[in-house]
Amino acid sequence: MGIVRHSRCAAVDWLTGGPIAPHADAIKQHFVDGRYASTTIASYLIDIAHFARWARSKRLGLRRIDEASVIEFLDQHLPHCRCEGSVRHDRCDHRAALGHLLFVLRAQGAIASPAKSVTAVDEELRRFDAHMDRVRGLVPKTRAGVLRVVGRLLRQRFGSGCVDIALIKPTHVRRFYAQQAALHSKPGGAGSVVAALHSYLRYRTSLGDQVHGLVGVVSAPANWRLSTLPKELTDQEVEQLVTFLGQPGH
Repeated sequence: MGIVRHSRCAAVDWLTGGPIAPHADAIKQHFVDGRYASTTIASYLIDIAHFARWARSKRLGLRRIDEASVIEFLDQHLPHCRCEGSVRHDRCDHRAALGHLLFVLRAQGAIASPAKSVTAVDEELRRFDAHMDRVRGLVPKTRAGVLRVVGRLLRQRFGSGCVDIALIKPTHVRRFYAQQAALHSKPGGAGSVVAALHSYLRYRTSLGDQVHGLVGVVSAPANWRLSTLPKELTDQEVEQLVTFLGQPGH
């Protein structure tokens, strides 16, 4: 616990002293409004403070903070980080935290809008991925599979436009599921589509969206299995079978 308290104080110091200082309160409020756990907020602030410290050492102005600078930090600084004090080095955690940082700075009008290649769907998937990672603790491989399915649904419905969950209707989900289920020859494959959709809808429910009418639209397909048959029968079992088949009605 001492390390967490020390790291949190360090995070506050760097947030209030670096290039993002004017927006430190907005960043904290963003996590509070999102109802993130206190431990998650503390971890994200530590990661953002780590980036702010690096940005200050590189003399990056606020306007130069964008996806490119985040990638430079993750690819060049983080793997070889020798920063003093209690810092973290988890790439996935830093990437999620810095994604929130860019979102807040853009909401504040502090930095330019993202490049056209970064769509609203991309941002939605990034936030959902962070939720699966930090809140549900899902491994990268599982998250990647879920994101593929959810990404197809959102891009099919919204393209490069804004994501408005209220505009997703039961008919859209049924049509999408039918399309995706047709791609799988086994019930288990279609079941993974259902699991991914339910996971996303639970996430949106946690944010306060009224999506209960969509949850029951699709259900996992039945996956019946035949009982295991014996590979061979004994002489007595063969005789019993023949006798049974010879009875009237069989």
